[in-house]
Amino acid sequence: MTKSSKTPFFLGGCGCLSVLLGLVLLGAWFATDKASQWMSSAVDGTGLVAHYTNSPEGLTGALAEYYVDFEFDYPMAWTLKPQDPGSSNYVSVERSLGDSTCENFNVGYFQTTGSMEGNRILYPVLISQLQAQFEQQFPGLNKVDEGETTIGSYEGWHALFSASVGDASEPSEVFMRTVLLPTPDGTRGVAIIMMGTDACSDISQPADLGVTGELPVIVNSFRFGE
Repeated sequence: MTKSSKTPFFLGGCGCLSVLLGLVLLGAWFATDKASQWMSSAVDGTGLVAHYTNSPEGLTGALAEYYVDFEFDYPMAWTLKPQDPGSSNYVSVERSLGDSTCENFNVGYFQTTGSMEGNRILYPVLISQLQAQFEQQFPGLNKVDEGETTIGSYEGWHALFSASVGDASEPSEVFMRTVLLPTPDGTRGVAIIMMGTDACSDISQPADLGVTGELPVIVNSFRFGE
């Protein structure tokens, strides 16, 4: 998948719940001076990594109202784009191969019901809304799985999607995994969207996202704040 204009996705709810996700799927993002305030070097079994810690500083609107503390490590070779005030994502990081997107990891928020029991009823509704938004960008999008999942010790809900894009004679495969992950008390939540493409030799299906490739570095290190 080659670089293209940035295309945001917004997922909106209704009534007593609202969800807003901004997802940039295409293009290589370049680190800015602002990114350095969150970046630090560390070495673990996977090699050199950077560390991201979410911060409420400068946030406005829904991101500030539903703010969630979280942190994660990501491979130093990835690029990080801190979101400007008014954005609907807290953070996006991406792995590129030349001009092609390989994997990326995006964190927004979702407004929970306030309890784990209520959230379990809410999840399928939000996934359906998200799928409708994806289908506008990717006609022929397929949902291949939906159900309970975990990120580290945290319990949430995920759905897996796949789509073919580009020329019909030489299509590119896009794989997506979205995870609705509440904080342990169920009162706040993040919406994580992972994407991979067939530009990655180690990504061949939606279920690979967060399991193979380099995304496990991020997924395995993800933590909510105290």
